[in-house]
Amino acid sequence: LREPGDFGLRLRRRGEEWGKKIPQAGAVPLHSGVERGLVQIASASGKSYGVGSLTLRLQNISQEVQCVIVPAGTIFQHVSWVHRQNLLVGRAVKFELKVGETQEKKLGAFCMNLSCSCAAGEPMALTALLCEDKEMLQSQGKVWDHFEGLFAQYKKEAGFDEAPKKAGKGKKKK
Repeated sequence: LREPGDFGLRLRRRGEEWGKKIPQAGAVPLHSGVERGLVQIASASGKSYGVGSLTLRLQNISQEVQCVIVPAGTIFQHVSWVHRQNLLVGRAVKFELKVGETQEKKLGAFCMNLSCSCAAGEPMALTALLCEDKEMLQSQGKVWDHFEGLFAQYKKEAGFDEAPKKAGKGKKKK
């Protein structure tokens, strides 16, 4: 079994606030806001990839106004195995929530695995995995190239032949 780092991902530690850079004073990262009971994810669903592909509804369940940032590189997975691609948030998105307010936004997100179908409206869940490679987060093509390149490398290392051998035509020569 490979570690998240083998795929260029980082497993976020519970209770962790921000990585290297705080995007806005007083803002709370999504993971932390959920863990601390400040906000809850009312729903999340994915449809295709690109602009507006991840629909996220957040509800402020605290007694204070909350500014929640969904960091670029946040990963959402399908709630059950439906053989569809997970979604990787491409750019940070800010939710400014009044007390008790629920707000829905459509976020731009990249598909992560070219060999699976695109999300088609299924519910999704926040994961503890983060992608902090800003170069990769520049385009869908870079995301697919990154992961497909690693999948090919790891298959080869494990002894799986990429190209199936073609059977000869006709009868065997004696």
